[in-house]
Amino acid sequence: MDSTTKQRPTITINQKKSITTPTVVWLATALLHRDNPQSDAFSAKEIFNKVKQLNLLSVSDSTINMHITSHCVASGKESPDRHRKLTRVRTGWYRLFKEGDLGQVPAGFQRPGAK
Repeated sequence: MDSTTKQRPTITINQKKSITTPTVVWLATALLHRDNPQSDAFSAKEIFNKVKQLNLLSVSDSTINMHITSHCVASGKESPDRHRKLTRVRTGWYRLFKEGDLGQVPAGFQRPGAK
């Protein structure tokens, strides 16, 4: 490999520990951001497809979709956990949550102790 070629980091998962659906949703979205730096957000379908491509979960498709569109979204109700993995930028489009997004989260949805 010459000095102009970038080597991408390898993802290593410890098979003795389980990986959670919110973590894989975050990972899939982070990889989409890395691979598409020109995009500010991704559709739920793009994130879903990336999660499936990673092949790290053995949960139903509806569970993955529910995490993308609800459980992991910072501005939604805690349902059932306090995850702040994604920010909904417009209907059906998401990006990774950033600390600066807290000002956009309605007062009743601030989620102290969020993951």
